[in-house]
Amino acid sequence: MKKHWQALMIFVLVTCLIVLSNSLAYSQKSPNSENKLNDGSVVFNNETLFVIQEKFGPASQQQRAKEISNRIEGLAKDFSIPLDSFQVAEVEGVEIVSSKDTVLIGITESDAKAAGKTQKQLAAEYLQKIKTSIAQYRKEHSLFRLIQNWFSNPIVIKLIIIAIGIVVINVIFRYLSRSLPRYIPNSDTSYYLRKVITFIGYLAIVLFVTIVFSDRLGQLTVVFGVIGAGVAFALQEVIASIAGWLAISLGQFYNPGDRIQLGGIMGDVIDISILRTTVMEIGAWVKADLYNGRIVRIANSFVFKEPVYNYSADFPFVWDEIVIPVKYGSDHHLAREILQRVAEEVVGEYVPHANTHWQEMVHKYLIENARIEPAVSLVTTDNWMEFTLRYVVDYKSRRVKRDQLFTRILDEFLMTGDRVAYASATFHLVETPVFDVRINRDRNGKEDRKND
Repeated sequence: MKKHWQALMIFVLVTCLIVLSNSLAYSQKSPNSENKLNDGSVVFNNETLFVIQEKFGPASQQQRAKEISNRIEGLAKDFSIPLDSFQVAEVEGVEIVSSKDTVLIGITESDAKAAGKTQKQLAAEYLQKIKTSIAQYRKEHSLFRLIQNWFSNPIVIKLIIIAIGIVVINVIFRYLSRSLPRYIPNSDTSYYLRKVITFIGYLAIVLFVTIVFSDRLGQLTVVFGVIGAGVAFALQEVIASIAGWLAISLGQFYNPGDRIQLGGIMGDVIDISILRTTVMEIGAWVKADLYNGRIVRIANSFVFKEPVYNYSADFPFVWDEIVIPVKYGSDHHLAREILQRVAEEVVGEYVPHANTHWQEMVHKYLIENARIEPAVSLVTTDNWMEFTLRYVVDYKSRRVKRDQLFTRILDEFLMTGDRVAYASATFHLVETPVFDVRINRDRNGKEDRKND
């Protein structure tokens, strides 16, 4: 999908440049024909064919000239009308130049006198100029001629060179990004090398375009400005994702391998591209911190919209807690001692490393010092004594260490006999007792009920 998107963007950019460059060239080449119509000139294809010097009925010279110009243009654009269909015919003393059912111009006796010619001579002259101008117009606007004009334009030639250059550069750097990392055994170094090669490829494309257009950058300022405005409006989400990529790269939001929560998705970052961050998802229908098998791609623009939770940035550890209910009557001093000892044996290995990272956090940020060593706290409830064991653990080992802690605590409690025992709430539903109901009747026939 990414390859197709890049190809589509290049095609759209080249097409826009061709259209705009030809439009600018045509507008610079073509003078304003509207001013010529004001003096009665019949203008077509940027050429004055003849001048109407007399009015006809209520129509002035200027009105006649404008109407004739529009009719000629309409017939010229209809390539299905052959030039042989244009002819002169006399109708009630007026020489008519027409094509099929369309009358182009009627030449009156006053028009002929003003031109110093007969009506037939003037009509033949106008007919010849109209046919010649239409033939030239159709020749210039034929498909072959349009293609020829495009490829004779220096800007179009440069665009073709750029398109070929982009394809060549893309092929070269794609080959390098696939071949060079194979010789590097370290996966992290190989990943970053591919990213560097890709970035250098984009930089090479920009440099190549700049070199090709180095002599025409001033002339293309307007063109690039219009294209830039259109692209910025149509691709605002893409631009926001690119800005997010820059923020991620420079602001150290997260790196590949970090465990994050972004946009409501939690998982390990496995790739960071210009537009999206790829995450191996954790959780959802799977409990605890385990992969569920889904790969999620999140737009980089989310770093500006949602909070970014990083579990492994400056402090690659998390605090975790487990709650152990102990039955009343148990030796709570012994229970505390067991929990403290088990925690030091199972998760005590993380204390030195976590303490080193935390001291770096204290120096880097405005944050208070915190206890890294395992801690046991006690509260009493209506049902049991509730011990809470708080400890520091590696963010990827939380579930494993929790299982080891519970297993060791159960074993240690069982080894104490009855001195320390787990507490639990047990509810036993018993059967409803049998009701013995006796009914006696008195002399009046009334019932007397006795319940035993």
